[in-house]
Amino acid sequence: MGSCIFFFIPQSPRRHPCVLEYLPYRKSDYTSARDHLRHPWTASHGFVVCRADLRGTGDSAGVYRDEYDEQELRDGCEIIGTFLRGEGGGGRFFFSIYYS
Repeated sequence: MGSCIFFFIPQSPRRHPCVLEYLPYRKSDYTSARDHLRHPWTASHGFVVCRADLRGTGDSAGVYRDEYDEQELRDGCEIIGTFLRGEGGGGRFFFSIYYS
């Protein structure tokens, strides 16, 4: 899933909590303008922002099946686990998933 994720990271060496935005709305075009306004601001206030496309949408490989299916939930858990095990993870995570 690595190519379907990008991060906005605060400019300080300490560990930070993370906000995960996990959407089917393509991060590279559909939400790009909005993301590049909101997420740097959030990062400047001490949060890592992780923006991920759902499997099979945007830059993510695989097949998009349906809202909230088991694979989507497992992918989300994998993203969270990867962040928490890596450098910069603060042990706190805020998760946003929505469809409109």
